[in-house]
Amino acid sequence: MKRSASSVPTFDSMLLPTIQALQSLGGSGTTEEIYEKVVQILNVPDKVLEILHGSTSQSEVEYRLAWSRTYLKKYGLLQNSARGVWSLVSTSINLDDLAPKEIVRTVRDADKNKAVSSDAPDEAVGAIEALEELAWH
Repeated sequence: MKRSASSVPTFDSMLLPTIQALQSLGGSGTTEEIYEKVVQILNVPDKVLEILHGSTSQSEVEYRLAWSRTYLKKYGLLQNSARGVWSLVSTSINLDDLAPKEIVRTVRDADKNKAVSSDAPDEAVGAIEALEELAWH
């Protein structure tokens, strides 16, 4: 199905629903369980769920939700195991205390500072990060 970017939830709009999903799953869940719960929480229409990410078999919602999990992990709210299970680092996370824009800004600033302070050339850092992202997709 052709991509309609405006109808797909953005990754930052799925940050808090991801935490909410994990809370309702008892604090941890597989990628699939989290996906199903977030889709339910946001009431994402089937038509939107059918939109594929580029030429891959992964939906755009799945792709963006993966970025949501990544940002939450880098922010320190989630952790994941080698078995593909994601969990909250604390069971006492209060959604009212979290601001998606703050999470995004903090993670991007940390990534920018990490890249600048690295001994590796910027191009190499970017290439390594791109390969790491591809490896877990």
